[in-house]
Amino acid sequence: MPVRLLKGLALACAALLAIWIFTLYRRVPHGKNPYAKPLAAADHVVLQEGVLQIDLQKEKQGWSVAANAKGPFYPVEEERWRTLDSGLRDLNLEDVISERGGQAAEFGLDAAQATRVTALAGAKPLVDGFFGAQAPDGLHIYFRYADQPQVYLAKGLSRAELGTLDFSGWRNHALVNIGENAVTDVTIDIQGRPFEIIKSSDAWSLNGQAVSAEKVNLWLGAFAHLRADDFIDRTSTGAPQGPALNYATLTAKGGAGAPAILRVGAFDAQGKRYPVSAPDGGAAWVSESRMQALLLKPADFQKK
Repeated sequence: MPVRLLKGLALACAALLAIWIFTLYRRVPHGKNPYAKPLAAADHVVLQEGVLQIDLQKEKQGWSVAANAKGPFYPVEEERWRTLDSGLRDLNLEDVISERGGQAAEFGLDAAQATRVTALAGAKPLVDGFFGAQAPDGLHIYFRYADQPQVYLAKGLSRAELGTLDFSGWRNHALVNIGENAVTDVTIDIQGRPFEIIKSSDAWSLNGQAVSAEKVNLWLGAFAHLRADDFIDRTSTGAPQGPALNYATLTAKGGAGAPAILRVGAFDAQGKRYPVSAPDGGAAWVSESRMQALLLKPADFQKK
């Protein structure tokens, strides 16, 4: 075989090898954890799904959430944020399974179906991607960068961990911020008829008479762990909407912190619930059964 022909074949093979290597290089996701470093630097995370949007903003005391970038912002439900944050940091891109942008809808990666997650520092996007449908194996999810057509098979985050974009579900549902073991003074005021239960050592008393410590402790447990079922809508200016919260006031004092105060409105018979104050300045709904366990009378604390 002529030397010139051999050289030509060698050059052709080298060119094909270079093309193959370049193709492999493009297909391998070199940034395997696209959200890990950006989330460490981000002060703002936006989730979008169709016309729905959730804005998460980093504060000194943690993260807050709003229905849009203009707010108002409220403390975020910690468990929901931790699930999202952990899942995004664990995300690993594996194989590129499509390079055709026209196939995005087949993987649930078009704007109408996907959940778009953008992490920003100030106004600068650090990472911007679409999360599509869960893969048939249940272990992977489809992913693409917002500015690229390639579809990746990704692992480490499920569609469920992204959560739904219901704003109320992202708000912190805890209504009271006090440790039940630190409480030494409880006041229950229902329709202007207050009474006070005071702790001395391990004993509780009402008007100087001993009451059941077990019943007081049950009340404190229900009070300290009270959570909202839902939130009452607010206007864009942040003004609370809903009934007046002047039916009852529940107060627990103790420790070095501020007292925990819960204001309660009149019973909503149609919804079988009570409107109550939220610590972020808003108002929430609590079911009839859980509020009735707190709206007690002096006789309810007496020893048997």
